Amino acid sequence: MITGGEAPQKPVVLRWAEPAGIVVAADSGLETAMLCGLRPDLVVGDFDSLESTELLSDFRQSQILRYPRDKDETDTEIAVRVSRERGADEIVIIGGGGGQMSHFVGILSLFDRPDPPSVWITDSAEFTCITGSISITGQAGEVMSFFPVGCETCEMRSEGLKWPLDTVAWNKGDIGVSNELSDTRAEVHMERGRLLMIRDLKA
Repeated sequence: MITGGEAPQKPVVLRWAEPAGIVVAADSGLETAMLCGLRPDLVVGDFDSLESTELLSDFRQSQILRYPRDKDETDTEIAVRVSRERGADEIVIIGGGGGQMSHFVGILSLFDRPDPPSVWITDSAEFTCITGSISITGQAGEVMSFFPVGCETCEMRSEGLKWPLDTVAWNKGDIGVSNELSDTRAEVHMERGRLLMIRDLKA
């Protein structure tokens, strides 16, 4: 799903969006989608941050889910929920960088929920939720950080990181900033709980 705020470059957006079973745009995320040549399957939100509601005229009424401005969910939350209701088993959030810090923290908090997104990509960083095992590829010395999310204690194993994660047990509030790839590949295996891995996007 594509939300408002700063998004990554077009090739990154297309790499994630084109194979998706459903693409949902939340409010001004529609502008990002259309700038990238994407036509979302659904457009949701109160559209208070959409520069021109004329963009909605290209969609059938059945593709537009309009909500009041006074509501209990953010437009991003709505898009995540609707994506789940339409059968998405993995949620990738594109956008949400810059702008109001409250909106940024609001998206970040989704990873603490029982059914979190899989990935969130802004203009400057990629956030990946690790619940099982993951292979990480990159250049030796590349920096990444890990944070426990959810309410459960995190226990994990790792291979290929400069500072192994094998002997630590993390609870909410613990941090593991600025770890590094020892070579070009690493693996993290969760024994319990889940981690949020944050990698800076290359300019």
